[in-house]
Amino acid sequence: MLDKNFFLGRSDANSFWAFGPSDTEVVVSNVECLLPYLPIFLGGWSFRHVSNGQGVEPDILIEERSGGNIYVSKISNRIQFEKFDSEFVASRDLAEKLVAIFIARNHDKVCINASGVLVNDELIVCLGLSDVERNTLALQLTATGHRFFGGQNLLLRCIKNAEISGICLNLPPKVDLPIPKTLNSRYREFVDSFTEITTCNTAYLKLWDGEAASFMEEKPLRAIFILHENNDNPPNIIPADYDFVYKTLLESTQLSDCNESFIVDSVRFVSEKIESYQLSCSKYADAAKCIVETLRTKL
Repeated sequence: MLDKNFFLGRSDANSFWAFGPSDTEVVVSNVECLLPYLPIFLGGWSFRHVSNGQGVEPDILIEERSGGNIYVSKISNRIQFEKFDSEFVASRDLAEKLVAIFIARNHDKVCINASGVLVNDELIVCLGLSDVERNTLALQLTATGHRFFGGQNLLLRCIKNAEISGICLNLPPKVDLPIPKTLNSRYREFVDSFTEITTCNTAYLKLWDGEAASFMEEKPLRAIFILHENNDNPPNIIPADYDFVYKTLLESTQLSDCNESFIVDSVRFVSEKIESYQLSCSKYADAAKCIVETLRTKL
């Protein structure tokens, strides 16, 4: 079994980097070999080198061994490293661990599995269907001139008797390849323009500031759209009632250090206060158009 004290030893060989705001930062040991790749998975995240003196304990350990293998582990009662044969794949796994720990430390916010887009500088959140489908709709809206806010995880800040807002984690979007023929040319051109790197089945995008919100940018939540498949029927949009919104939001919440009653109270508050719709559409371009037109009639 690996000796935890070896990895936590205060020697010059250890190097510590802190990611995210100081009050919720995540500390990683020996991450230098992965730093060039992390921006692919963590757009705009702040990070800094920290002293390896007394009192610094990493949340995540990195070990690079002979032969090019890299091992990444989250510290627990038992250290069990995951082995990766490339820096790219190890960085992707590290990014997922960083995000999970960071989310858990935001005690005063609720994390939901959702996509988000800024329409007229107001946050629109989409729930339902899969990560890939929600992310595709968010990018379809972005390709038509709106601002990407997130395709997977979003933080919600709920303050009683005040506004409800979303906070961007700035996780760069990725697109499955090949792109389905059902997506229009505008979407395809957008993906081609902003693809930073591709693997055999995935394109990783890097959006400019004008196309995407920045890390920890906060915007008021304007509306929720809950998505459904409709098998090539005409687009359909109807108001969503409280019970359905509450159930869907609650199912979308991610693990955090928040107590259960805080999450339930926050979800109830959002369900009561935010304008919500059920949207069924077979084509992403039609769904994007429905969202914009619905909001336009409500302005």
